[in-house]
Amino acid sequence: MDRKKIAVPLVAVVLVAAAVQLLPMGAAFHPPLLERLYGVQPADETSLLLLRHRAVLLGLVGIGLVAGLIWRRLLSAALALGLASKMSYLLLFAGARAPTPEAARVASVDLVTASLLALAALLWLRSARTARRNPE
Repeated sequence: MDRKKIAVPLVAVVLVAAAVQLLPMGAAFHPPLLERLYGVQPADETSLLLLRHRAVLLGLVGIGLVAGLIWRRLLSAALALGLASKMSYLLLFAGARAPTPEAARVASVDLVTASLLALAALLWLRSARTARRNPE
């Protein structure tokens, strides 16, 4: 498979994963979205601050993924960071004693997104291998 055939699916998969990462960022600036996204109302100002911070961090991962598409030397690190972000939540969720349905929904989204990021990493590795074999 040549690099151009890999490039289109790679970009599409990374953009979908980036969109999922960027979506919660709006909640950092409009806290009522937190309830819609996660089904929780922060109990106090500290909980609100922590959830808003989480939203910013997720958005930064999404920005990193987009940056990796623009500056390809960043893509490996962005994919690794995205996978680490998704897998960390999934591991925490797996160890939770009584997760809520909302937490389960987040885990489902993270599982799908982690799968997309893993696919993107495989496409990226294949593209790099093809480039080494067939320099343009």
